[in-house]
Formats: sequence, structure tokens, C-alpha cells
Amino acid sequence: MSDGKESIQYQGIETIGSKLLESSEKLDTYLKAISQKMKYIFEEEIMVGDSAKAIYEQFQELEGYFPSYVKEIQNYSKMMVDTVASYQESDEKISNVTKEIDTLDNVGEIGKD
Repeated sequence: MSDGKESIQYQGIETIGSKLLESSEKLDTYLKAISQKMKYIFEEEIMVGDSAKAIYEQFQELEGYFPSYVKEIQNYSKMMVDTVASYQESDEKISNVTKEIDTLDNVGEIGKD
């Protein structure tokens, strides 16, 4: 903006928040699919031996973190959307107060003609 005023693009932030939520859902789907494939590979003995067992155990340890990864993205997405709503509400309140003040300022000008 060239008028020197700051502006928040609410719609853009909401869009990013929504896209992050969609991404978290896709990530959850992908991680579950990977987990199923790893389980299948190990249980069907497609990979065998000590190395295969070690890899699967490490994967299982990592797999325990998957839900928290997805939850963090969802929480961040929700925070973005909630923040926009809060900012919009605050902007509206400030605008209403400013209008009231402008109305009071104009009261003193009545009858000065």
C-alpha cells in the first residue's frame, strides 16, 4: 500500500491456514500408508535378518511421532484461522469506536454555520 498504512490480508492468511489443514490430512494419510507398507514388508518377511529387524524397530519408534507431527500442523492451522478471526473482531470494534468518536466530534460543529 502506498498510503503508509499497514494492512492485514485476512483472506490470504485464512487460505494458508486452510491449505495447511488440508496438508496435515494428506500427511496423515501418507504416514498411515507408509506404516501399513512397512508392517507388511516386515510381517511377510520380504526383508529378513537382523538389519531388517533393526530398520523396522527404528521405524516403529519414529512412527510413534507421526500423530504429533500431524497434530502440530493442525494446531498451527487453527491458530492462524483463530488469529484472523480475533484480528477481524478487534478491527471491527476499533472501527465502531472510531465512528462513535467521529460522531461526537461532529456534535460540537452543529449550529456553527
